[in-house]
This record gives sequence, structure tokens and C-alpha cells, in this order.
Amino acid sequence: MSTSELQHPEDRQLLEFALGRSEQADQQAIATHIGTCESCCEKLDTLPGDRFTELARDAARLSTSSGETRGFELAATGLDIAIPAELKSLSRYRIIERIGAGGMGEVYRAEHRLMGRMVALKVINRDLTANSEAVSRFKNEVRAAARLNHPNIVASYDAENANDLHFLVMELVEGESLDSRVKQAGPLSPGQVLDVMKQVTAGLGAASEQGMIHRDIKPHNLMMDSTGCVKILDFGLARFEREHFAREQADTGAGRNETYGLTTTNIAIGTPDYLAPEQARDAANADIRSDIYSLGCTAYYLLTGTVPFPGGDALDKIIRRQTEDPPSPGSLRSGLPESLVAIIERCMSRNPAERFQTPVDLATALETVVLDSPRPSIEVTSRTAAQKTTQNKAPLLSRRMAIVVASALAVVGAIGWMVAGGLAVDTGPQVLVITPNRSYYPDYFPVKQEFADRGITITTAAVEPKIEPVAREQGEAFNADLRLEDVDASKFDIVVFVGGDTTQLIGGGTGFDGISRIVDMIRRADGLVGGLCAGTQVLDGLDLPHPEDHSYDPVTLHDGIVRTPDPEFAAPFVSALLEEYEYRRSPESSAK
Repeated sequence: MSTSELQHPEDRQLLEFALGRSEQADQQAIATHIGTCESCCEKLDTLPGDRFTELARDAARLSTSSGETRGFELAATGLDIAIPAELKSLSRYRIIERIGAGGMGEVYRAEHRLMGRMVALKVINRDLTANSEAVSRFKNEVRAAARLNHPNIVASYDAENANDLHFLVMELVEGESLDSRVKQAGPLSPGQVLDVMKQVTAGLGAASEQGMIHRDIKPHNLMMDSTGCVKILDFGLARFEREHFAREQADTGAGRNETYGLTTTNIAIGTPDYLAPEQARDAANADIRSDIYSLGCTAYYLLTGTVPFPGGDALDKIIRRQTEDPPSPGSLRSGLPESLVAIIERCMSRNPAERFQTPVDLATALETVVLDSPRPSIEVTSRTAAQKTTQNKAPLLSRRMAIVVASALAVVGAIGWMVAGGLAVDTGPQVLVITPNRSYYPDYFPVKQEFADRGITITTAAVEPKIEPVAREQGEAFNADLRLEDVDASKFDIVVFVGGDTTQLIGGGTGFDGISRIVDMIRRADGLVGGLCAGTQVLDGLDLPHPEDHSYDPVTLHDGIVRTPDPEFAAPFVSALLEEYEYRRSPESSAK
């Protein structure tokens, strides 16, 4: 029995399906049919059966990897969880909770009653589906979006309605928008922004091949899940919304501002902060280069924490981007890779002909970005604290100049060596990160990323091979590169301790002797030691020196020991370690 042959299964077939007794081909065919047939879905709920059948139904409905038990209980008991009455009575979907809202409508977490699949239901504002023609356009856009099958695009499964309430059924992404991420944690690192741009460009490329553009690329419409995968939301809906307001304007004779949705409530063709100049002038003729412009504005925001044209109302922003170029992101944040800045600025060219013409062109350019040239230069307040001690009293500026001169001399020396027939390659410091076996991942990953952004791959070590998160929602377990007992400390220049359950590493813990051996050898070789968050407790347990007055410094450096209390300061923490490493190798340091 193939899917094409299957009409409505008989009651006997449905019961066998519920009990898991169907042949595999029949099971799949019935599952596919029920996923789109409301009457069969309802019939399955009312089939007579034994106690096993009832338990099987309940287990299927209540099983979910995300552990939303509370939501199921609320739905099952009929308690008011602020959802429209039409949604409460859906036969195929069980509404769990509202998870977001915007200009298009509200979004709910839901479960497909039969398949047990968690989905997102985006309920469309009734104003947008007020007549049959609008409904038809909405469904056409959703059908077009459903053709897009790409890991960086949120999948659209179906478009349905409950009375006059229309909603889109789409993939549920467990994560956060990039707008929310920046607001909560601050700008992303250059490496993170580069990764986001690559992923979004890949998604835009797949859509462009299908003849589709998004028209509203912005941080709010980019979701990042727990694995770092970025997904684009709402393909097709931006054009649907624009067409609605354009038609409304034609019917009412509204002025130009209303046509373009530049009022505070109706942004019909995109958000002014990320809108391409030509898209504001003639939205109907916007093409993929408009999405590339919006991606450039998005990257600008992710790097700097501010939009290209802050201040003023929507119309002011539209007018300014027609005649002005925004400040370079490099003028707002020092130390950004010049190649990345150049790409973002080209994406944001006012003239579409001067931008990257296709996602393929942009993707090719992104592969040429060199993150560690120049290295990020973040001012570290810890250097001021270090100058209070009797050691390392040279001014920071002169040290940096010495490093520059030393680097230039090193290049000359390297050339001489190559001429003589040899080859010397400086791969940078070897960094060992020791993490507890129950690690606090928000401490570990920022440090790892900051080193990676500077072209440095770290080596991890722990008492046991498997490293698990302190909290389940932080991600999956992973394996350390080395056991502590197997670490050859002579191969490393820097050792870093991060947060988590540090009981194994402190006092009489099983790893205390191992870290004592490693730290002692690295310090005797004039190496560096760092501690972040609970990692600073490990340093205190080793009785390592610290400055007398460091209570007001987010990062401190004293006697080769760098400390910071919070992963928020991962960037200056890593900068302090690398800056001190370079200084200790410079002629100025040797002279002392």
C-alpha cells in the first residue's frame, strides 16, 4: 500500500497503526496521510481499544526531547495559557505556549498530536488575511517557501487555518535571535560574525537558486541554535506583508510614507535600520543584492552593537542611506580584521552595482578573510593594575612599539634564515585549557573562540576524557584532547583554567597533583597561567600570586598570572595573555 494508493485508512488499519502492528511501508504511508488529514487524525483519537492503546497514545503525545512537561499539563487540563480559542481546539496540534510576537503576528510552540513532532505555529495578523485574495497570496508565498530545503533556512511545513485565523506551521528552532544575543551579551567576535555571514550567505544562495529573495534580513530574523547553526526565518512572508500594505495604500489613497510602511507600526517592506536604498524607492524591483545589503547592515550591528544609521525616525533613516555612507565599523571597534570590514562595507554600498552581485560572489570573498591580521587590539585595564607592582613597569605603549619593532626584526631574521637555506615558522603560543569534567560551557566556549579568532587552536585536558555540561541546556558532552596525567607541560606556553565544578582540581581533588605539576613546569619556563570564573579558584588553591589591589579591574595581570571573574571579559582576558606572551619574547623584555 503506497502513499498514492492510500485514501482514508479503515478503522482496522488505524488501530494497527496505533499499536505499531502495521508493516513498515503501511506504517509510513498511514503516518504521511494522517499528517495532512484532519478527519483521520480525529478518528484516531476516538478509536476504541484496550488499555495498551490508550497508554500508547498518551506516551506519544507526552514524549518530547525538550522536556516541556508543564506546557503539556496546562494544555491537557484546559487552563488558560493566553492562546486564541481557535488554536485550543485544533485537532492536529496541541498548543503549549506562546514564544514570541511581532508585526506579522504571534508564534506558539506546539506539538503534532500524532507524530509527536515539536513545531512552531506562526499565527498571521488577521488584518493581513482579511479577504480571500489575501489568503490566496499568503498560501502561495508559503508554498514557494516550502520548496526551500536548506540547513540555514527555517523549514515551512504547512499553511492552515482555524476559522478566520490563518497560521504557518514551521520548524521549531531551539535557540535565540542574533538581536537578542547581542542585546544580552554584547557584540560578537569577528570570527563569530564571519561564521554568521557564511551561513546566511549559504541560505540566501539556496533561495536565490529558486528565484526567491527575503526582503527583510535582519538580526531579529536570524536564529542561532545551541550548536551554532544560524537559520533564516520568514522567507516569503516579507513580500506577502509588503503586498498587503501596498494594496491597502492603493485602496485608501494613502501617502508615500504609508506605502513603504515607514510608520512606527507598519514596516511593510523591511526594517528601516537594515533596508537597502533601492528597496525603499522601488520595493517591487528589489533583488538578491538588496538582501546582501541587509546582511551587511546585520554584520555591522553584530560587530559594533549599533545600527549603521542610529537616531531619527524611520523616514530619516531611509533618506540618510540614500545620500550617506555610515561610519566604518572599524571606527567604532578597534582591531577588526581589515578584510572583514572591507567586505561589510562593500555589501552596504549605496549603488547595487558596486556590491557583491550574487551570494556566490560574497561567499568567495568571505573565504579570503584573515582573522588574525591585524590581531584584535582591546584595551586591557589589567595592565594598569600590573604597573602598580614592582614588576613589568614599562608603559604599555612603549611595549607595543617594542613588539612591532621586534616583529619587524623577526621578519628580517626569517628572510635571512630562508636565504641561508633554512625555514623558521612561528606558530604562536601553545595553549592548554584545563577544564573540569563538569564544565560550565559559557566559560569554556568564549575562551576557545577568542583564541580561534586569533588563529590559535587550543588543546584541552581534564581528569577524565569526557567533559559534560553543568546544565543540560548548555549543549552536548565532548571529549578532552588529553588526560591530565598524559600532559607534557614542556610543550605548552600558556595554561588556562575555566569554570565549572572544580572540586577535582582543588585541594585534595584527584587532579590536584596533575595541575600542580603542569603549572609549576610552565611557570619555571617563563610561561603564563590564566583563570576565568571558577578557574580563578583553582589559581587560589595553587597559592599563585595576585596583585594587592585588583577589586575594580575586570582583568588583572600580575607575575604572569591573568585573572578575570566573568566570561563577559573573555576577549580582554585572552588579549592580556597573548600581549604578555609577545612582550616576554621581545628584546625589551630580554634586556630587563
